Amino acid sequence: MASSRAQASPGIEKRKRDRADPDASSYKKRRQGKVEKEAVAGATSRKGNADGADNQVSTSQGGIVESRSKGDIFNEASLHNWRISEPMGGRMSDVDPIFSADEKFLLVTFDTSLQVYSAADSLLVRRIALPVVGANNGAPYLVASALSQTSPNLVWLAASDGRIWRIDWTKGTGAQDCFRTKAGVIHDMTVGAATLNKTLTDVLIVSESLKGTTKLVAYDPTNLSNPQSHVLQNDSDKVNIVRTAAGGLILVAAAANTLVVGALKQSSMQSIQDLQYDFFSVNAVDDICALSIRHSPKRSGSRKKTSFDPSESLVDVAVGCVRGAIYVYSDLLSQLQNASKKGLDAPRKQHWHRKAVHSVAWSKDGNYLISGGSESVLVLWQLDTGKLDFLPHLAASIENIVVSPSGSSYAVHLDDNSTMVLSTAEMKPTTYVSGLQSIVFEAKKSKDDLVARVSENLNEINAPLAATIDPRDPSQMLICVGSSQQASRVGSLPVTPFLQRFDLGSFQSLSKQPLTRTNLTQLYTAPQGHPIIEPRACQLAFSYDGNWLATVDEWEPPERDVAALTEGSAAAAEEYTRERREIYLKFWKSKEDGTTMELSSRINGPHSTRQAEEVFDITADSVSTKFATIGEDGQVKVWAPHLRERDGLAATSSAGESLVSWSCVRTIALGESVKTQEDLVSEGHTTSRTSGALTYSEDGSILFVAYGSYNEVVIYIIDTETGEVRNSLHDVCKGAVKSLQLLNSCLIVLSEDLAVYDLVADELRYGVQLGDRSLTAVTMTHLAVDRKSQSFAVALPFLKATNGKLSRGAFSEIAIFDLEESQPQLMKKLPHLVTALLPAVGSSGFIAVDSAAQLWPIVEGTDSSNIARPLADLKLDDESSVEETAEQGKQAEAVILDGAEDEGSDDEQSGDAMDVDDDADGDDAYAAVVAPQRLAEIFDAAPAFAMPPIEDTFYKVVGLLSQNKGGAS
Repeated sequence: MASSRAQASPGIEKRKRDRADPDASSYKKRRQGKVEKEAVAGATSRKGNADGADNQVSTSQGGIVESRSKGDIFNEASLHNWRISEPMGGRMSDVDPIFSADEKFLLVTFDTSLQVYSAADSLLVRRIALPVVGANNGAPYLVASALSQTSPNLVWLAASDGRIWRIDWTKGTGAQDCFRTKAGVIHDMTVGAATLNKTLTDVLIVSESLKGTTKLVAYDPTNLSNPQSHVLQNDSDKVNIVRTAAGGLILVAAAANTLVVGALKQSSMQSIQDLQYDFFSVNAVDDICALSIRHSPKRSGSRKKTSFDPSESLVDVAVGCVRGAIYVYSDLLSQLQNASKKGLDAPRKQHWHRKAVHSVAWSKDGNYLISGGSESVLVLWQLDTGKLDFLPHLAASIENIVVSPSGSSYAVHLDDNSTMVLSTAEMKPTTYVSGLQSIVFEAKKSKDDLVARVSENLNEINAPLAATIDPRDPSQMLICVGSSQQASRVGSLPVTPFLQRFDLGSFQSLSKQPLTRTNLTQLYTAPQGHPIIEPRACQLAFSYDGNWLATVDEWEPPERDVAALTEGSAAAAEEYTRERREIYLKFWKSKEDGTTMELSSRINGPHSTRQAEEVFDITADSVSTKFATIGEDGQVKVWAPHLRERDGLAATSSAGESLVSWSCVRTIALGESVKTQEDLVSEGHTTSRTSGALTYSEDGSILFVAYGSYNEVVIYIIDTETGEVRNSLHDVCKGAVKSLQLLNSCLIVLSEDLAVYDLVADELRYGVQLGDRSLTAVTMTHLAVDRKSQSFAVALPFLKATNGKLSRGAFSEIAIFDLEESQPQLMKKLPHLVTALLPAVGSSGFIAVDSAAQLWPIVEGTDSSNIARPLADLKLDDESSVEETAEQGKQAEAVILDGAEDEGSDDEQSGDAMDVDDDADGDDAYAAVVAPQRLAEIFDAAPAFAMPPIEDTFYKVVGLLSQNKGGAS
């Protein structure tokens, strides 16, 4: 370690290397070609330090590197083999799930894709991605989906920007089968059927807007290149909900507090232009946010008529309103047709929900209504008796409810990005699918927000997502989440009191457990109507062996609750809340099941002065079971476990295991902040008083700590054995430090700028100026290092508007760097804001999580063999093919086991596939002996998230088992 301090001026600049410097050849020369001239800004020069090292810098006005085009500062550059794969997962849309006709599959609509799940085992069958993602605010998203009335294999999907797709969900095809409506915005869509020119045809009924005018338009999508359309109704109010019954014979739409009911005049016509409905309007008591239709023929003794007669149809409509009431209109169509004679009967009112009714549905027999809302309770209304049944304590708010075609199941979509299928007989889940439950930018406004309330929801993502990879199983990711999106978006920061364990291989949630004190039963509200804010878990860190997890959670009272105690002074209220802030450091033991964590110790106020101080960062020792934290009190604390004792004897659990407690074993005081809070305010800075970050060396002998006030951050080099500060580095950071990482012999410092400092040469290799950004933008900047590829990644947020907030419309740019040069190896913009950036443990690459609950794998290399074949090629839905494949699998398994037993006894069968019968004809059946290590080469090639698709792996295994006589494996 060099003993001299690095002296540099604030603001990282480039220093030219002396031509006579003998060490000049030790660094890779930067390319001066066309790509660098376009992508890297010219750097200024200044006088070098004593050793004349070459310090490089890239400047930028808006991105990580200077733009190549004045019109687009996000031109993609990939100078190496890095690539960003297609995103996985996403946010489930506020759209009703769809059962297949045989109820074997569940179709779930996401914001940017349609995903098909098997109802038997909850596994993802296929993901059909649609090109609906934009790069700016107002990015289109899917707003409606409906099964075709003429073909059960087709589903229609509508996007908010006016596009409609026809998808074959059984094959995953149709992403190119699209047409655009004449309007620019689609609010909702439903599908009916009509006989057009003697052919039964799907009819799409769309609520769309153009220049502020909303219309109900019917489309004939027979010819997607030139679909025929016909305007059914012009309405000045926006129609939010459109539903059909009896195959489109009955049409019901809702616009604000107006219910529109239409009856088809004739079911057979020459063209879509002949499609006509008799429309009737009903003024509801309240604004409508959910509705359901039940159609059945009237029980009469009259003869069955060949043509459609609305008078012979019984149409019951249930509507859910924004203030919690449900109104049931019985035989509504007949009442409307005879309104001039008898008038309308008053609807039956049902009221249990405290807020908006998010969804309502009729049971198959019409005797029950099923509803749900933000109370996380499924309510069953028995209409004849008025009796209520409840299924309480669901995981989150209920968004959508769908009854299966047979009536034996309910599909319930929850606000925590999950969907379950409940059996109607036992009300127990038979299918459960869940995506990432991280906080996202909602595409639609919540139904609860349709009524003005005293609480204000969080309109930006102003804190990074606490996430980490399990070292024991790199295919599992842990993230801090809320109980639902609605519960997470309250207060000044996202509320994330739960820990979700997510399997990247199956892309399913494995478990969810609380990390802080939580309100598990319901969303409590204060007497004034404000929600009671739960603590937020803000930091996670695994020990090097994965046996221990350290978490930091914090809570402070909202300023509105202390306003009366501080006489309305904003400064006094802020100070009062800081004094009553609660911060806890917790240590969790990983259980043997690998899905849950058991709390071992809780440290109240790990960094405290006269009040609990913020914990800036936590990191794990690289070689021992220890953690280190840096806090606002200017101290570094090292935490280690010890056996818990009771009366001088080791305490044990009921299972006989020794109990462990954690405590601080060393405290290292750092220098006081150079500037006081008053100095910072006088200089115009609104950042926090101090900032800090820390990391261990690879052998655990050195602890690197960055701590200090704004523009006065010092990097301390601490000997972990003695706790002595060996050296310090000054003027490496600009502004507040965000992250500190060690890669090889270099420290990577992320602050308002990016700096790569060589510890061995004691010099700054290069720096990248990231431009002037708001405090929130700096907070949402991410850094991750990949030791396998000796690279690191930076995610930089950008705002669409100039309000300084990372609200909907914000997005990020990701750049991959190596240690030698400031030219990024990969630079790519993502359409959404990156909320977390993690290294891929056990392989080369990174994982980015964005504000749409999507995962973006960033991998090195472009192996085209990983390109998946269509899943339909496996013919999984063909029963004969499945049986044949299963039988072949059993035979192959027996051969593999026999080969494993004989391995080592016969050198001629050490690894290659061998022919059992040399005299057998090449076309006859034979047994292939495959050594287990050959299978391991396929399945252990990479972690689950970086593995090729399952069908590609299938063909590789079949390739080992199906080689011809004499073929090599």
